[in-house]
Amino acid sequence: MSLYLGRNQIGTKGAQYLADALQNNTIVRRVYLGDNEIGEIGTFHIAEAIKSNQTLMALDLSKNQIGTRGVKYLSDALQDNQTIRHLFLRDNEIDDEGVRSLVEALKNNPTLTLLRLSSNLIGPKGAQYLSDLLRTNMENHNNIQEEGTRFLAEALINNTTLISLFLRGNQIGSQGAQYLADSLQNKKDLTKLDLSDNNIGDQSTLYLADALQDNMTLKLFNLNCNGISAKTAEHLYELFQNKQKLINFDLKDNEECDAAAMNASFQIRNNKKIVRLNLQSNKIGDKGAKYIADALKNNTTLQELDLRSNNIGENGAQELSVAFGNHKVVKEIYLCDSGITDQGVQCITEWLKNNKSLQKLYLQGNCITDIGVEYIADVLENNRVLTTLDLQKNEIGDQGAQYIAHALETNQTLTSIDIQKNKIGDQGAQYFMNALKINTNLQHIYLRNNMSSACEVISIINESLRLQTISSLDLRMNHIGDEGACYFADALKYNETLLILKLRGNEIGPIGIKCLTDVQQIRMTPIEFNLNSNNNRDIF
Repeated sequence: MSLYLGRNQIGTKGAQYLADALQNNTIVRRVYLGDNEIGEIGTFHIAEAIKSNQTLMALDLSKNQIGTRGVKYLSDALQDNQTIRHLFLRDNEIDDEGVRSLVEALKNNPTLTLLRLSSNLIGPKGAQYLSDLLRTNMENHNNIQEEGTRFLAEALINNTTLISLFLRGNQIGSQGAQYLADSLQNKKDLTKLDLSDNNIGDQSTLYLADALQDNMTLKLFNLNCNGISAKTAEHLYELFQNKQKLINFDLKDNEECDAAAMNASFQIRNNKKIVRLNLQSNKIGDKGAKYIADALKNNTTLQELDLRSNNIGENGAQELSVAFGNHKVVKEIYLCDSGITDQGVQCITEWLKNNKSLQKLYLQGNCITDIGVEYIADVLENNRVLTTLDLQKNEIGDQGAQYIAHALETNQTLTSIDIQKNKIGDQGAQYFMNALKINTNLQHIYLRNNMSSACEVISIINESLRLQTISSLDLRMNHIGDEGACYFADALKYNETLLILKLRGNEIGPIGIKCLTDVQQIRMTPIEFNLNSNNNRDIF
């Protein structure tokens, strides 16, 4: 049983009440009291309780202003307690003297395996004390510096149980990192190493890489914010290709090096359970796309990949296309706002021709013209898997609309197509109308903010509503007005499939609203009208 009471302003008195309850408690095994203003006196009461409690296994007193005196109370209690395995004392103003008290108490304690002391006031001397206790964890955001790192490294040489080492933000520097590299040469069981924000630099990064070459258990390696050049980052990436368990490879906030893509490639390759991966807005370029593509070649689990708002471009699209050519399970790909042109689309459609898994493809906000759309249309004619296609905010005109409309006449799988904010005029809209007379499966078509006039849109949609195929229709930001709204109302009398009609920003006034309201009342199937920003309140 666990007790979570973090951030409850328990204070000294509340800690005393809780301590009284814990003294003879045999049920609660984990107590979390972070950020509760417990202070030294409250810690004293809890320390007294754990002297006799033989059930508690985890205690979190982080961010409670415990200070050196409070740590001494806990140290005294830990000499008697033989059950606590995890002790969290993060951000408690603990200095080197407090660390010394803990070390003395824990020398004969065989139970504690995890001690978290991040964000305290520990300096080189405190690091020297702690070096004798290395089991699973050293901590982040203290001030260990180069000298303290040397003490730790010396202790690590003979340590055989360390599996995780976290030293983030400790001003280790290049020399300190070299001390660590020497001590890690034979640490083949180390699974997590976090040295981020330590100004390590290129040379010491390579020392660390060399020290870890024979380690096949490493799962996390964090070197972000360390002044590492792109060249060294790429070299490190290549050196670690033999790490079959590495999942978190973090080099962000160094020189620009497609760090997010490097990290993603290890996740795709080594995480056998990965299903979704979100990499949007990570400045991934064509080289980063290649890292991802190389990893995808042997992946059999990834179903959704989000690369929107990156700089994939034509070369990146080509790399990904090669990788997805043999991928059997991917279902959704987001390549919105990725700088993809007609040539990039051609690469994508090449692998789509034989793909049997992709159901949703998002290409919004790229540089696709009628030429690129023709490639897509050719694939749609024979594709029997794709259900959703997003092409909004591209450069598609009437000719491109004709290509897609023609494909829709034979495609019976696509249920949603979004071509908003392109350059489709009245003629292009008519092509879609003709296709809808044949296609009976398309349920969602988004046409708003194109160049077609309001009258043409009204007549087209008026006919399509009679076809009993569309369930959602988005015509926001046109100029339909009251007359157009009444046309819609008349068509809806004979339609029972449309469930959502979005008409925001269409200058619809009281007359149009009345027409829509009247048909809403007589219709057997409920319908939602979105009329916001029409100078009238919404009606539903």
